[in-house]
Amino acid sequence: MNILQNEHWSIGILPETGGALVYGRILRGGGWVDFLRPTPTADYATSAKCASYVLLPWSNRLRAAKFRFLDKEYTLQVNYKDGTAIHGVAKDYAWRVDHAEPQRLRLSFRSDEHNDVNFPFRFSGVQEFTLEGGTFSLYTSVKNEDARPMPAGFGHHPYFVRKMGADPARLEIPCPLVYELEDNLPSAGPVPLTEERLDFRQMKTLAPENYKLLIDDLFTGHTPEQPVRFAYGDTEIHLRAGALYKHIVLYAPADKPFFALEPVTNANDGFNLHAQGISAANVFVLQPGEEKAETFSLNIIQA
Repeated sequence: MNILQNEHWSIGILPETGGALVYGRILRGGGWVDFLRPTPTADYATSAKCASYVLLPWSNRLRAAKFRFLDKEYTLQVNYKDGTAIHGVAKDYAWRVDHAEPQRLRLSFRSDEHNDVNFPFRFSGVQEFTLEGGTFSLYTSVKNEDARPMPAGFGHHPYFVRKMGADPARLEIPCPLVYELEDNLPSAGPVPLTEERLDFRQMKTLAPENYKLLIDDLFTGHTPEQPVRFAYGDTEIHLRAGALYKHIVLYAPADKPFFALEPVTNANDGFNLHAQGISAANVFVLQPGEEKAETFSLNIIQA
């Protein structure tokens, strides 16, 4: 495990598990407390059970594990119980440590170094984690290493605690648009947000862990100048995402002490929406050798 730590943050990272985070703690009240959902040691080898993991070279689901691109259909291996291909492939492999120091870690991955990658195009990626004062930043890139154009997207899947001590999580998500989903998949572009249970444009308490209503929805319409705000009592942390992160997924399962808030570039089933001409899906079409990169950060405003 690589550990990044300063006077505000302590972050544990597993390069051998896709660069997944196993914990993310802040200094609060004189001691370290979990902001990200901590990972049991027994789950360190499974990225999807960790505190956060990368989504690359696409985020969320592809319907029936298939997609169309440039008039050709591609079939992937199903990797989720709903019959989809979900959350990319890069999380399932060890990443190379390119640079490591106490407050910065740079990792890289190349799909052509493996024979079993569940994606038909060759690509590479970089993750760089940096601590600077009260800011924890995550840089991510994807590059087309193939000889033909490829579709791509990326994101991260951090899980957060629903309570910090006795204080429940409060959220502000500055998104005026959502996608209408069926089985977690959209069939069209975004629409104005009108449903009260999904409206976090004013800060409000996320329903407690015994609440029975699942939230698993896709938001958009925000700008980089508008942070997502987390609050636990007097503690406030902002998530700021660069312009390529056009979408936010909020996943709050019933009866669980955690929730996920995922900054992602592409919409759910983005490759297929792109094939339908829906530009809001924000799928990158990378030419050979082309790269896209973006950063998001977690900023402690008050601990």
